[in-house]
Parts: sequence; structure tokens; C-alpha cells
Amino acid sequence: MGLMLVRLLVMARMLDVAAFADYSAALLVASAVTMAGSFGLYYKLSRSLPVLLFHNSENEAAILLTQTIAGSLAVGIVALSLVPVWSSFSNLSAPLFLAGFLNGIAQQLFLVVTAVSRSRGRTLEFSTENLVRSIGIILVIVPIAALVPSAVTVVVAEAIVTTIISLAILMRTVPSALRPTLVVAKSAIGQLSNLDWVAILALLGVSVISFLSTNVDRWFALEILDKAGFAEYAFAWTIMVVALSVQAVVNASVFPFIARRYAAYGLDRAWKISAVVSFGMLLACCFVAIPGSIAASYAIPALFPKYGGAVALVAPLAIAASFRMADFWSSFLIIAGLERFALVANIASVCVGVSGWFFWTGNDGFSAVEMAWLALIIAMLNFVFTAAASLLCRDRARSG
Repeated sequence: MGLMLVRLLVMARMLDVAAFADYSAALLVASAVTMAGSFGLYYKLSRSLPVLLFHNSENEAAILLTQTIAGSLAVGIVALSLVPVWSSFSNLSAPLFLAGFLNGIAQQLFLVVTAVSRSRGRTLEFSTENLVRSIGIILVIVPIAALVPSAVTVVVAEAIVTTIISLAILMRTVPSALRPTLVVAKSAIGQLSNLDWVAILALLGVSVISFLSTNVDRWFALEILDKAGFAEYAFAWTIMVVALSVQAVVNASVFPFIARRYAAYGLDRAWKISAVVSFGMLLACCFVAIPGSIAASYAIPALFPKYGGAVALVAPLAIAASFRMADFWSSFLIIAGLERFALVANIASVCVGVSGWFFWTGNDGFSAVEMAWLALIIAMLNFVFTAAASLLCRDRARSG
């Protein structure tokens, strides 16, 4: 994910402060669209595809993959139709919303088509797909930003590159037995009513709450701070973007690994793996966060002087990023079919965290530093609550 960091830092250097604020806001919108997860079908795909491939059920896997792609397109249609509505309730312009929506749809398509390599446990193949995408985006957006330093242009260019690479992966690396065909598409559409939509929507609910848990501080910053303040906050939030991206890549391998162990050995073995990975990652990240924050306090004023105010935000966001990177408890709960516990834990972390934060800060205005502390509070609570829920479910399974 080093190239992800490079991309964001390059844009911070090439774009002016206002344009970088718009660029970051559009990426936030894109992440919201990606979160929709094909109306929840993507999360079912992530949970079920490793098991289907493990049992060589390729026809069922192809149908589910096709349904998820169709869901992504449906999310795109709904999102694009609501651009005027969204822009009327926000500080963002309609073109910026449109660019963000297109980028989010492209990201969702990329996640869907790369689910095959992740589910087969082909870590190198999945890493290569991400590397190609990252390099392709950088090679395209750098000259575009130099010629047309516009956030909308850059974000749309990223969406086009991601879509082209996704289609190439679908045609070249996804096995022919899993590709959407006319026959598979007919079966996929015909079987939509047979899906367990209650469970799928529960997975979507977990994702929505998890998204709010992760990004509520950014939305507050976007709506409350001025453009210069949001640009500084977005620059500091690069730490979280990279951390979440690294966690997604790691989880792309860990999730199917836990799912296969759950299918083969049961819940207890899956919990033990989740515990080792979660606490191990938390310790490693905390050891890196402290010296990294000190180094950033010197590097930012020297290399990015126009974002000097971001220095005060680095430490709390770095610790929050450590907790986010270590969150594999939610994956365990989803794999075990206990997504309702993940949903409750995420809701509790948001409600308790935001309420406590409001009580602590008062109502006399909100600063960027206070928003960074909100990110840390919610991240810590989310880790604690999901870990407690996972332990409770394991103990219940043992006693039952």
C-alpha cells in the first residue's frame, strides 16, 4: 500500500489546498458508495465464495459473482440518480458528488472481480492486481493533475483506470467457469428471490455502521471546518487511509483463511486465529505509531509546509489507525454468521463514542484536534466491543 500513500502525497503537493480538499471529499463520497456493497451482496460474496470454491461449487460461485456485479451496477444507478439530492444537503458541488459516485462504483467493481483471487487464497495474485491498479492510477493522474489541477478531473480519471483494470482482470484472470455469461446471468436473476435477504441486509447494516464508525469524524470535518481546515485534516487522515488499505489487503487473505478454517474445524479454531491476528497486529502497529508520529512532526513542516496544522493531528490518528488495522473481530463474527453481534458492537461504539465526545468537548465549536480524538475514541471502543462480542459468542458455542 506504499503506492496509495505516494498517490495521496503527490496529490497534496500538486494540487492547491482547496483542490486537495475537494479531492479528499470526493474520495470520501466514493468510499460511501463502495460501502453500499452491492446492496449487501458483496459481503455475502466475501463470506460465501471461499466456502463455495473450497467445495468446488463453481456454478453457484459464478451465479453469486454475477449477482454481486449486478448489485454494484444497481447501486451505481441509484447513487447517480440521487446526485442533486445529495448535493443540496452538503457543501459539495454536484460535479464533485458525481465524480465521487463514479469512483466508488469503479472501486466496488474492482473489489468484486478480485474476490476470486482472495477467496482462493492466492495472495500474490491479489497483491499483483492491486499493484497494477495503483501504478496505473499514478501514471494517469500525475500528468492530468499537472495539466488540469482539478479534483473532479483527477477523481474521474481514477475511476476510468480502475474500471478498465477491473474488466481486464475479469476477462484475463478470472476462470471462465466463474465469468458472468448470458446463461449464468439468467440463473442469477432468477435466483435473486431465493437469497436470504434478511441476512444480506444485516451484513449491509454492519457495513453501514462500520463505515460511520470509521468516517464520522471526517464527515464532521467536511461539514464544519473551512476548506483549508478540512484539507489539513484530510492530509493527516492519510494515515488512516493507508492503515485501512493495509488492513483491507491483509484481511483479503485473513478473511478467507479464517472462513476455510471455520468450514473445516468450526468456530473455536476460527476464534483463536482471529485473536492471534488481532492482538498481534495491534501490538505491532502501536510500536510503529509512536516513532512514526515523532518523525511526521518533523517531516510535515519540512516537506508539506502548507499542511503544517496537520502535525497536531498525527498522534491521535496514528493510534486510531492502529486499532483499525487490528480489527479482525468483525470478520470473525461475519464468517460465523453472527453479524448481528457485530452490528450491535458497532452501533454501541458509535453511540457511546460520539455521546462521550460531545460531553467532553461541549458545544462551543469543534476543532480539528477534537475531531481526531473522536476518531481515536470510536476506534478504541469498536475494538473493545467487537472483541467482547466475539468472546461472548465463542463461550456460548462452547457451553452450548
